[in-house]
Amino acid sequence: MQKALRLSDYHYPYAVLISKFLLYFEVNLEDETSELVKSTQELNNGSLSKMGFTKIGGKWITKDGDHGA
Repeated sequence: MQKALRLSDYHYPYAVLISKFLLYFEVNLEDETSELVKSTQELNNGSLSKMGFTKIGGKWITKDGDHGA
């Protein structure tokens, strides 16, 4: 995270951060599938659409209707 603050072209390690939250809150991931992600892959509009999000009014909304960022 500190490296991302220092270098403007460095991306935040969101996958690591989210993984830490899931471990901390002891979220059961037993039935979840995983996929090896290359360091060159980024989360973009296409990725969010494939995960079931829809962009409405500048906000991403899940298929359940939850509002995202």
